[in-house]
Amino acid sequence: MKKLFTLLSLTLFFGASYAQYCGSSQVSTINPGSGYGFPDLDSIPCIIQGASTTLDIPFRTYTTFTAQGNTVNIYKLKIDVMDNLPCGLCWSTTSATNEFSPNAYGTFRIQGTTNDAVGEYKIHLLLSVATQNANNYDIDSIDADAGSVYLYLRVKAAGGNCDPVNTNVPGLTATTGQCPTGINDIKATVSALTVQPNPMTAEANVTFTSEVAGTSKLTITNIVGSVVYQSAIATKMGENTTTINKGNLPAGIYILSVGNNKATASRKFVIAE
Repeated sequence: MKKLFTLLSLTLFFGASYAQYCGSSQVSTINPGSGYGFPDLDSIPCIIQGASTTLDIPFRTYTTFTAQGNTVNIYKLKIDVMDNLPCGLCWSTTSATNEFSPNAYGTFRIQGTTNDAVGEYKIHLLLSVATQNANNYDIDSIDADAGSVYLYLRVKAAGGNCDPVNTNVPGLTATTGQCPTGINDIKATVSALTVQPNPMTAEANVTFTSEVAGTSKLTITNIVGSVVYQSAIATKMGENTTTINKGNLPAGIYILSVGNNKATASRKFVIAE
């Protein structure tokens, strides 16, 4: 197991410009057919350049994860990041927390309008995997490529051909910075989010770094995705600290998110008895 963790740690992304998350949405679950992962890549429709898009991509969660000959069981899987989406597009899933159990069916929804170049884009998926029990992600933000899980999106011109996916080429890189139209691919403005102590009993300190000053929204959701607490906090450029209280929340697992209309960072924490 230690060897597997060492191998996986080499595949993490650092300093990436993450694609925009749409937030929770009412996405319907689609059965992708037999097998696991995504359907045949060529069966995923092309996105039309300059046209409004709603594209649903079904998948089935694997029961095991194998990297370089090392296999672990999946008790739960979480989608952390979907990167290299063509500029102007955002993503969401059928799960409010982007968490899926083994054998579960799910759907990615890609929405927006892109004017990025015609061609194919290899999507980078970062996943967290619980390999021992469903309450603890002991592999954090692993590149799905390590487990040979690949996803490509294709952009075509209006009236143009939808060429087959060519997995032997690296594909195009999505525009970064200011998008010509639609939702921007942005550099995360909130990072280094921590909750201490974790687990907490009465209260905990929340620390994060912001690249901009202004107002951030702090949200706590429970494990099924329901918002149980929300507040606005004044944010300064640099390191910020605030306090959360247990209040009337029962013991359990929660997701704390801090962000603004540009980006959001999230962290799992536990309230103990």
